[in-house]
Amino acid sequence: MSELLTAAQMRAIEAEAMARGDADGRTLMERAGEGVVDAALAHWPDLGTVPLSALVTSSSR
Repeated sequence: MSELLTAAQMRAIEAEAMARGDADGRTLMERAGEGVVDAALAHWPDLGTVPLSALVTSSSR
């Protein structure tokens, strides 16, 4: 089972990873996007059988 994190907890984890040099912000966002796609396909496997595209955006504060 996956652990749910608050936005503040995730920001802290990401900041620590970047400070250690494990990944940059772009890499972390790409990994997050891949996770979203994996989760969607796990829930709706038929999405993987047709040529579709999606755009995921976030707003800056």
